[in-house]
Amino acid sequence: MDEVPGLVCKVGAEGLHCAAVLGAGVGVAVKVADGSDRAAVPALVRTLELLKVIDDEQRVHLASLGRPAVLGGGRPVGELVAGFRLRRPRG
Repeated sequence: MDEVPGLVCKVGAEGLHCAAVLGAGVGVAVKVADGSDRAAVPALVRTLELLKVIDDEQRVHLASLGRPAVLGGGRPVGELVAGFRLRRPRG
């Protein structure tokens, strides 16, 4: 994600990924319960998209990270998609 201007990321242990969008006052942390990195990056990219804190150019740079290919026999047979929506917290 270092190719995207204004986006600073930090990877932690056990499926933790954090990002800050400089100038937007937004920080995001994604933790995958099973500790896998495979789902963490698509979830982080999806969250940034839903928060509308990355622009179209940044979205293009992140597209392959947000929907990575799933391989079968060394060839793409699908893609991993983070298809969740965000809700406002209650209270």
